[in-house]
Amino acid sequence: MPCEDCGHLLIRKEDSKSLFCPRCRGLPVESQKVVDAKVNWLTKDFFTDEAIISVLQDYSKVNLIYNLFNRLNQMSYGFYNELEQGIPVSEFGYLAYVLNQIYGLEDFGVELVEERPESTEKIESVIDAYSELIFRLQHARNQFTVCIRKDEFTNRFENFASDYNRFQSEYGLCFRRCLNSVICNDMDAFDDFSYVADVLRAVDKTEAGEEQTSREFGDAWYQVIEQLRFMAGSDDMVGPTYYTKLPEDVTIFDLKEFLDRLDSLFSEEPARKLREEAWVAPLRKQWVESCGRKAFGDDWDQVRDRIILSEDNLDAHPLLFELEFRVKRDLPGSRRPSYVPKKQIYYPRYFSQLLQFQIFPLLRNGDVAESGHQILSELAGDRGTERERNLYDFLTDRGIECYHGAETQKNKNEVDLVCVRDSSLQIIEVKYLMPPIRINDPDGIRELNEKFDRLIFNEESENTSREPEGKPFPEKAEGWKGLEPGEEFRSQVSDHGEYQQQEVPESWNDLDVEMLVVSNVVPSYIEKQGVRFITDLELYQMVEHGEDVFYDIP
Repeated sequence: MPCEDCGHLLIRKEDSKSLFCPRCRGLPVESQKVVDAKVNWLTKDFFTDEAIISVLQDYSKVNLIYNLFNRLNQMSYGFYNELEQGIPVSEFGYLAYVLNQIYGLEDFGVELVEERPESTEKIESVIDAYSELIFRLQHARNQFTVCIRKDEFTNRFENFASDYNRFQSEYGLCFRRCLNSVICNDMDAFDDFSYVADVLRAVDKTEAGEEQTSREFGDAWYQVIEQLRFMAGSDDMVGPTYYTKLPEDVTIFDLKEFLDRLDSLFSEEPARKLREEAWVAPLRKQWVESCGRKAFGDDWDQVRDRIILSEDNLDAHPLLFELEFRVKRDLPGSRRPSYVPKKQIYYPRYFSQLLQFQIFPLLRNGDVAESGHQILSELAGDRGTERERNLYDFLTDRGIECYHGAETQKNKNEVDLVCVRDSSLQIIEVKYLMPPIRINDPDGIRELNEKFDRLIFNEESENTSREPEGKPFPEKAEGWKGLEPGEEFRSQVSDHGEYQQQEVPESWNDLDVEMLVVSNVVPSYIEKQGVRFITDLELYQMVEHGEDVFYDIP
C-alpha cells in the first residue's frame, strides 16, 4: 500500500525483499508530470517506430513481412508440439506489433532476409528495443517504476536513461509477480510453473476436443486463454494489435469452422507440410471467400476485413496476412517482360490456431451464450474447493500438518486451509481470480486491488455493483486465534465434502498465527490488516525449495 505517512508509492531495490518510501527517506523523487513529459517526448520524437524499424529497411518489405509471420508461425508450432518451452512473451507480443508497423511504412530495400546472416540479429534488436527500452519507458509513465534523480542530473530529455536511478514500485512488483504466476515470464522457473499449472490448478474440466458450447470451450482451454489474454493486456502497444471487434453473433465455433475449412483445402502432401513443418500456405482469394462465407454466413462481409491484415487494412486482427507484390510476365518475341501486381493471402496455420484462444474473450456470442469475457470471469472463480484440495494434498504430501475446509464449532468460522509450518499456525484463504484486462496500467492494478478488498475484507467499491458476502477473512481468522486446547473444529477429509471432528492441540498455543491469501494473482499491497498475499507458484517455491517469498514493508 502507498506510504501511510505521505501517500507515495513504496519502492524496492533490485532483488531486495524490502520496500520503503523514497520520499520519507529524503530521496530526490522526480515528479510524475516531468516523467510523463520526458517519456512522451522520447517515444513520440526520438524512439519512434520508424527509427526503431529503420535497421530493417534494407530488406524487401514483402520478404521481411513474410519472414516475420513465418517466424510467428514457427513460434506457435513450438508451443503446440514442444510444450516445455511455453509461449515466448516477446515473440508473441512485439513481433506482431512490428509486423503491423512494417505494413504501414514505406522506403524499404530489396535485400532478402534469408540471404543475409545478420538479419536474425537485426530482427532480435528490434524486438529487444520494444520489449526492453520502450517497455521500461512505459513502466516509468505508468508508475511501475519510480525515477530518482542522480547527483549528476542534467534535466536534458535525451539523458533520461542516465539522469535517473529507476526503482520498481509496488505497482511494478505486483505486475511482475502476476506475470510470473500467470504466464511464467521467468523461464528458469518453468518446471515450477508447470507443476503449479498442471497439478495445483488442475480441475475436473471439459476435455479438449469435446467442447460443444462456448462455455465448454472456455473451460477446456482456460489456462491457455488466460495466458494469451494476459499477454495482450500487458503492454500498451501489444493490446491494440490483438484487439478486434467481430460481429455480435460470431462464436468460437464459427472461427473454428473457418480454420478447419482452410485446413481441408489441402491435399495430402501440402497438408503434411502444414502440420509437420509449420509451412505458411498461400491461399487463393476465392478459397478464403468460400470458406468464410460457409463458416460465418452473412457476417462474413464484416468479418473479412477484421481478420486479414494488409497495407490497406492495418486495424485487422493478424489471423491471415495479405501481401502485394509484382509478378514477372514474359511477352512474346523480343519484347521486354512486364511486371503485374498480385495480391496473395497467407495462412500461418499454427499462429492462426493459437489466436482463436486469444480472440475468445473478445467474442460476444450473440444470443447463444454469454460473452467470452463473462464466461472466463465465472470460470475463474468456479470450483474453488477443487483447488483448495489440490493445495491440501500438496502440503500434506510434503509432511505438513494441514486441515482443509476447517470450521470452528464456536461461531462457525470456516477457512479454506489451516497449516502448522515453521512454528506458525497459517490460516489460509484460497482465491483464484481473472486478472484485469489492463494489468500494465495503474487503473488495472487498482481494479485488482478492489477485487481483493471486496473478496477478502468485504469492502465495497463504487466501481462494482457486487456486494461483499460472508465474514471478512481477518474476522474469521480471529476466531481461530482465540481457540483453547481441546476445543473442537471440523475439517473435510475427502473430495466429497465429508467432515471429521478435530480437537485443538496444546502445541498450537506456542505458535505464531499468520494469515495468508493464496491466489494466481496478488494485489499491489504486500500486507493489509495483518494479511499477507502470495501466489500459488510462490507457495510451491516456498515449500518445495525453501525460497523466501515474503516482502517486508515499513
